[in-house]
Amino acid sequence: MKTTKSEFRERVVKEREVRRGKVVRTFWCIHDPDFLHWMSTEPFEGLIWTKDPSYRREFASRTEAKAELARFLEWRRARERKDEAPVAAIPSERKAA
Repeated sequence: MKTTKSEFRERVVKEREVRRGKVVRTFWCIHDPDFLHWMSTEPFEGLIWTKDPSYRREFASRTEAKAELARFLEWRRARERKDEAPVAAIPSERKAA
């Protein structure tokens, strides 16, 4: 059976906070366009995605956001590799009879 590589669609996006028609601040976030969620302030093992802007992780620069997205994608790939490990590679406490 052939496995297909996962396609990750999370993207770094530029956000602008506007008040009374004027840009107050600009920041960068990581957004999942499929589920309309933002990367949260939680660690990767926690509740990493949120729809609540008050828990959305914000970055000062695009470079910083891209680095965090790359770190997250590597973490996800490592978890997928671990999940795809052959059954024979899984250690067992019992030996075959």
